[in-house]
Amino acid sequence: VAMVMRALGAWAVGVARNSITVDGIQDRQYVNAWLAKQQAALRSGEQSHVYFYETRNTDTLLQQFVGNAAIERLTFELTDLSDDGVQIIAELPRIERLTLYGGRPRVGDRGIGLLRGHPTLTTLKIVNIDVTDRGLAVLQTLHHLQHLTLCRHEFREKLLTDGAVEELRNLTGLVKLN
Repeated sequence: VAMVMRALGAWAVGVARNSITVDGIQDRQYVNAWLAKQQAALRSGEQSHVYFYETRNTDTLLQQFVGNAAIERLTFELTDLSDDGVQIIAELPRIERLTLYGGRPRVGDRGIGLLRGHPTLTTLKIVNIDVTDRGLAVLQTLHHLQHLTLCRHEFREKLLTDGAVEELRNLTGLVKLN
């Protein structure tokens, strides 16, 4: 994954055996180096995407990016990002694309609610997170939202009802709904 992300202009941080790792190396020194490299690449304009994969203590890692105006894309895949961590994302001034994919605990309605009225979010992918019809209602306040992906694998508990269609119907600026 890390090699693929490097090719795409982002660096991945992952977890193995419940300790934070970067590119498979389990050492706090390397995590700090990864964070420093991310910050430097963002400052220099070399990248605008930060990818978190199977991380633990993700909210703590994310605190290193508070208010970073260089971040335009964030991906969280199988992390422990919580609703509280979404508050940090909501305060990023230029975030355009956000992917929230599963994890434990999963982001829920409260976390999605923290994105209320975000002025630059154009793409939102929410996969296997704990959002309900009520959580989707906040998407109406994302006036620049053009691309939305909603997915919850069939083996998981169903949280969305037919009422979700009513919420989605109000998203008149959508260009693409997956």
